[in-house]
Amino acid sequence: MAVSSITNNNRVEENSLAIQCYFASACISQEMKNKEVNKKPAAVNTKVTDGTSITKSKQNPPQTTNRSTSTTNNTNENDIKNKIYQLEKSLIQYPSHIQPQSNEHSQILRVYKDIMSNSMYSSVHKWVPTNYYDQSLSERASILGAHSTYQLCKSMLMENKAYDSSSSKDLKSSFQDKTNSRFYLVILQYKTSIATKKLQSEVRGLQPLASRLDPSKFDFRVASEEHNSILTGFTHNAVSPFGLHEDVPMILSKAIADTDMTQFIWLGGGHVHLKIGMAMSDLMLVKNPLVLDVTE
Repeated sequence: MAVSSITNNNRVEENSLAIQCYFASACISQEMKNKEVNKKPAAVNTKVTDGTSITKSKQNPPQTTNRSTSTTNNTNENDIKNKIYQLEKSLIQYPSHIQPQSNEHSQILRVYKDIMSNSMYSSVHKWVPTNYYDQSLSERASILGAHSTYQLCKSMLMENKAYDSSSSKDLKSSFQDKTNSRFYLVILQYKTSIATKKLQSEVRGLQPLASRLDPSKFDFRVASEEHNSILTGFTHNAVSPFGLHEDVPMILSKAIADTDMTQFIWLGGGHVHLKIGMAMSDLMLVKNPLVLDVTE
């Protein structure tokens, strides 16, 4: 897909800064972890009477720690934490009309970290006006610089209300099987809507014919706000396939994969007014979603 040279240059600069900040933050985090490891007593092997050996922690001789040393250590740790916070904060350039809450900042940061840690270099972020959702799809596409409304996508958490919960010991175990999950994060175009009958048929067909469940065992609905918060970690209208709290199976609408105009798509970025654009190939490579015919 062709994009303007200005957009490309901005994208390179944004990603370069983000990558530098992310890895600098990671290095500082690792430095803190190393300090914690060095504090732990070393392990030594001690032989017992039957000739076997057991591992014991080597006890360091008691040391006198004065208050000034303790205060200095706490100060250093706080300084490191502050550096991490400042680096992470510099990843996100908030426009003047956006005043994020602390939970919104953490949501966006999770998205950025997921994208950068997976080297999704095609990604670009864009803040949209507060009246973005009052605009038509064609006007939204124009704001994002998209060539077609087919590029505008969203993510919805769907729950199988007929799922047999007795087969799972807890919530987390209910979405470990991609062929029969209680929850799926469905990525679809704004121009389309989820066809629940298609979704149920496609998910049911993921299992071998011999072990396929009865159609009555499938009843997909939009997940509750509570489950959406627990599993995705995002608030309403801010859901992104990146930085999820839990590794919920993903479904990509076949309509997106089959359209030449969607080689570059726009998705939620962790804030209602932040959008993430990226190459479809990056999304497919990193998230490996199920590609199913689930929309109309």
